Amino acid sequence: MANALFGYGNLLDLPATVLTCGSQRSNLPVSNLADPDPQRPWVTMGATQDWVHADFGSPQSLRLLGLFGALLTSTAQVRWRLGTAPLFDDPILRQSFTDGSEIDPRFVVARAGATATRFNAAGELETVPANTPRVDYGWYTLTDAGGQDWAATPAPNLLTAPEAFSASPWFGSLSVTSNAGGAPDGTVTADRLAKVSASSGYRSYPFSPSSTAMHAASVYLKVPAGSLPVRLLLVRSSPYVVIAQKTANVTTAWQRFDLVGAPLDLTSHQFVIDGGLLAVGDAFDAWGAKLEVGATATGYQPVTPACRGLLIEPARTNFLLRSTELDHPVWGKTRLSVIANAARAPDGTVSADMLVEDTSVALTHELVQSVSGPGTYCFSALLKAGTRRRAQLVVYNPTDGNMGASTFDLTAGAVVAGSHASAQIKKWADGWYLCSIVITCTAPSQYFLRPDNGSTVYYTGDGVSGFYAWGVQAESGTEPTSRIPTTTAAVTRNADNVTVVLSSVPGWSTAAGTLFADAMIPASGGQTRVLASLNDASTNNRVTLGVNQALTDTVYRISVGGVAYDPAAQPAPGAGAGLRMALAWAAGSASATINGAAPVGSSLVAAPAVTTLEIGAQQGGLQLTGYIRRIALYSKRLSNAQLQSLTGPDQTAIVADVLDTGWTDAKVAEGYWSTLHLLGSTVAARYLRVDIDDPGRATETVNGQAPGDLIVGRMVAMPVEQPLRNFSYPVNERFVPMDTKQRGRRSGAVSVDPGPSYREISFGYEALGQEDARGTFKEFLRRVGIREQLVFIPDPGSIYQPTEAILGRRAESTPMTWANFAMWSHQMTIEEDPALGA
Repeated sequence: MANALFGYGNLLDLPATVLTCGSQRSNLPVSNLADPDPQRPWVTMGATQDWVHADFGSPQSLRLLGLFGALLTSTAQVRWRLGTAPLFDDPILRQSFTDGSEIDPRFVVARAGATATRFNAAGELETVPANTPRVDYGWYTLTDAGGQDWAATPAPNLLTAPEAFSASPWFGSLSVTSNAGGAPDGTVTADRLAKVSASSGYRSYPFSPSSTAMHAASVYLKVPAGSLPVRLLLVRSSPYVVIAQKTANVTTAWQRFDLVGAPLDLTSHQFVIDGGLLAVGDAFDAWGAKLEVGATATGYQPVTPACRGLLIEPARTNFLLRSTELDHPVWGKTRLSVIANAARAPDGTVSADMLVEDTSVALTHELVQSVSGPGTYCFSALLKAGTRRRAQLVVYNPTDGNMGASTFDLTAGAVVAGSHASAQIKKWADGWYLCSIVITCTAPSQYFLRPDNGSTVYYTGDGVSGFYAWGVQAESGTEPTSRIPTTTAAVTRNADNVTVVLSSVPGWSTAAGTLFADAMIPASGGQTRVLASLNDASTNNRVTLGVNQALTDTVYRISVGGVAYDPAAQPAPGAGAGLRMALAWAAGSASATINGAAPVGSSLVAAPAVTTLEIGAQQGGLQLTGYIRRIALYSKRLSNAQLQSLTGPDQTAIVADVLDTGWTDAKVAEGYWSTLHLLGSTVAARYLRVDIDDPGRATETVNGQAPGDLIVGRMVAMPVEQPLRNFSYPVNERFVPMDTKQRGRRSGAVSVDPGPSYREISFGYEALGQEDARGTFKEFLRRVGIREQLVFIPDPGSIYQPTEAILGRRAESTPMTWANFAMWSHQMTIEEDPALGA
């Protein structure tokens, strides 16, 4: 057992201390954290991730940090930081395009015409009005840490209802409460499965495998409290045979469980979530079920799309007419017919066409349209499997015989071997895939769509089989861009130009600055891609963040009076990866970095005189052809350490030079509501910051408080007194009720007016040495008296600390007794402040 310790002299109570926070309710402000007699807490404005910053006015000695009355869930995390400089990230202009916040009106969008499209939050394609930002949504792979991987290409999910366990074809006797809680992707889409009878409860998903190759089944599970055993099985339906099974130990944290097995034949099989080991009334949460072909479980792609960011693209023209009307005569049909409006299209309308083969023998079955003019073209289409699971895109130049062809597996979501090197396939919603191929043409060319029977496009058709197509596009360029619908003529989508006039930004100065951009580019090719640029409408004075066309190297540009002072290039992570770049400058030097790498620098005679910020472009060109996720502008040159922190995993310019705990579990015990951090030794710092991240509070009620806010009663930052010799036994601890009880004078009946209770702990030091009794411990007792609030931790660092630490005051002043020649004794009772945690 570690020696007990006392925290005292809360620095938040200093008259000079200034508290700030991310958000607060006007009637429950952050200043409540500095109230030693707290009656009301600090409550955020609907935020479940927030921060508090304290400036003590001058450096102070401290060792104990903590939050009391912190109504947090079991999954909450905290991060403590101490520094000699303010722990703020304070740009003069900041905009996130992915968190749903309103776009600052100083961002001016110029894009003529109403021909641009985007995916909305419902996952449907829609047309965007002129001069309107295109905040685009899409589908990603969930990482183990709950992040978004936009570059991953996991195997397709064979389950059609992976997040709806009450929907068909799921069946079974476990009851299902739909959308009962928060899911790993942050949405409220997790279902609660409960055992309601003594019979073996289960939920089962039937499937008929297309092969006897290995199949992997997986699902995310957690329980509201404690832990439960839940079995997962892969079985053949009839005759019933268990192929694979696993018992999952389901805890209060989301975990993804998987098992692998090979179907015995092509008859009906089932993926089973079994509650046979549960007691009646037991319940657990389920989300994100997946069944895939393969020997391992690959990543899971949530049903709900997420925001990719602000879409920035150059001008492009779709040269193919009737891009969504493939039955129109402008499309030539050879041994193929088109069933119009046969399926739901990506825009939510029933307008997708089915391409159906005829019965011709050993020939291709094709849809074709010609486009005039030489050049490099990207041919793309949204395709979906029908009774044919493969389709082919072909670009053919009849003049020189040049041809590019690529075949796509629309069930596996893969490019088939032997296809053109430029071929790409990307998952969209509802089984749709964006398939593309790039080829250089020297003359007018023909664009074909063909069904494939699984081994070739030259085959005898059956007259009924085919696949679905919609949004066909041929554009000049090396990568597919957003859909450009056409009818009777080719249609041009104009470039996205987004600018901010720097004179409209309070605090802007040309003397120094830092430009930060966070972006994602889906595909390489074309030209240099610019994330952000500051300039004076020329290249004479500019600050530019970009990457080369291959997305392999950064492009940093800084010019003053037409003279370049560019920092050296650094490696870039490539297509689909996050690009967090920053460039800082002031007279004398400039530094730049990407994704937390060591900054590269250059000399600089003076700061560039720039007037305009351009987002995703430079002087109206070099568009990103990708997504801007965040942008920030500072009126100062950040240090190299700050640049690394801003572009690294932390994604903030805050650098704590005294202490940074990183994100740690809050370990708040229900009913005690405290989280503490004890430093190894005393340090001096002027600034303190604590960040709290508790996504569970979005959906969970804590101590009777409805979901939606962070609630904290008292914050402490204290020096510590720790006697060299520990307290003696016995130690007495009790909960003191504040109920009032009355007995009727005539009837003798008892009535109770219930009230809160508080903890009381009594203990003694029987063997204090003179270094404590005549030194630091004596001074500690003199200072705190019975007035000052203190923290007592009986066993610092133990697993019981969350339920034993107490914030309160001494109940009474008791003497220090000189028991014998070498030892002193002292008895103490500490009463908890009852308002905390109430």
